[in-house]
Amino acid sequence: MKKTLYTLSAGLILAGAAQAATLQLDFAAAAQNADGTVVSTSASFLGATFDVSYTLSSVANGANPFVGSTGAAYGVGSDTDISAHYNTLEGNDGEAITFSNLTFTNFQANGSGFTIADFSDLTFSSFSIGAGGNNNDGANVTFGGSTTNQNLNSGNIGTGTFALTGFGSGSGDSLTLAVDSGQSNNRWNVNGLEVSYTTAAVPEPSSTALLGLGGLALILRRRK
Repeated sequence: MKKTLYTLSAGLILAGAAQAATLQLDFAAAAQNADGTVVSTSASFLGATFDVSYTLSSVANGANPFVGSTGAAYGVGSDTDISAHYNTLEGNDGEAITFSNLTFTNFQANGSGFTIADFSDLTFSSFSIGAGGNNNDGANVTFGGSTTNQNLNSGNIGTGTFALTGFGSGSGDSLTLAVDSGQSNNRWNVNGLEVSYTTAAVPEPSSTALLGLGGLALILRRRK
């Protein structure tokens, strides 16, 4: 009698590398937003859905500061500011705006197999400036544990976008932008915020085979 025995040794399934993703954050609806206003942006990744949220706060020399929003840009107003400047940060009122408590919220797996633990390293990655171009436009950027002065009339003003790589530790869940002089022609607004985050590794189609040292071992033994 002839008997054939096959032994299969299963190997490792090679996984794709973790992926970095970027997201443009939504702005609050047009309003005079009190400190503590939370803004959320909806996002998705391979079926999983979640929000990225952040909190607004403001500083000004005048009493009762607030974050002024057009729905597409942020500024700061106060009792001593004029309404035409509610949607800018102005030097003669010592204005600053902080975006803090950057976090994932409302996570739904939706059968994707992901959990919220598969999403990490959420950080502000860039900001964009509008209404700039005055001679004294400049900002003190507090991010990643340190404050750096940024000339908003530099070569980047053509796009108005400033990557936060190299500011402080290069990552952080809080970003503060403040005017850097007391002059009224230091006046600009924030019209873009981008964040980045890392997602869990995703298997690549070519890696679903049984490969390598832990690959397919086929042993054929014949007995008569």
